[in-house]
Formats: sequence, C-alpha cells, structure tokens
Amino acid sequence: MTNAPEYVAGAVSCLTPWTRSEFRLLRAVQTDELVEGFTRHRTEPHAERVSAASLHFLADNGRTATNLLSTLAASEMPSDPTVAVSFAALTNDLLDALGL
Repeated sequence: MTNAPEYVAGAVSCLTPWTRSEFRLLRAVQTDELVEGFTRHRTEPHAERVSAASLHFLADNGRTATNLLSTLAASEMPSDPTVAVSFAALTNDLLDALGL
C-alpha cells in the first residue's frame, strides 16, 4: 500500500476530580505503518488482547459516517461536513489492510 491515506493520532484527555488537562498528540501515520504496529502487537499476548478489542470496537463503531465514532469526530468540527465520511473511509482502509 504505497498510496495509503494518512491517519492522525487523536487527542488525549486526563481528567481528575481537581483538574482537567488536554493534550493534542497529532502525527500523520501511513496505513502500512499502523498495520506494522498491530502486527507487532500480535506477538505479545497482552498487547494482542488490547489491540484486538480496540480494533473490534473500531469495526463496530467507525465503519460508516453515521456510526458512533464517526459522528463523535464530526461533532468536534461541525462546520466540516467531510469529517465523518473521512473517518469512516480511513477506518475501512485500516481494517481492510488488517484483514478485518
């Protein structure tokens, strides 16, 4: 997959009863790089279980523009009608590349 779309890692929030901080960790990642990472996770039992659960959640909730994760992403940028569709397309590209 040489012309695979790029993914961007999302925001990480840290909530405590006393404080709320948000860190935006964004880095463009090629699909094949993500596939390599998930392939490495399959060699370590704990990482494999967590990755498998995460990918199944993504498959169940991100494959279409109307799924939960796509609509949550779109709600962060309501003026951009391409967010949900793009999220679903990138999700499908990743999951297809992983054979899921």
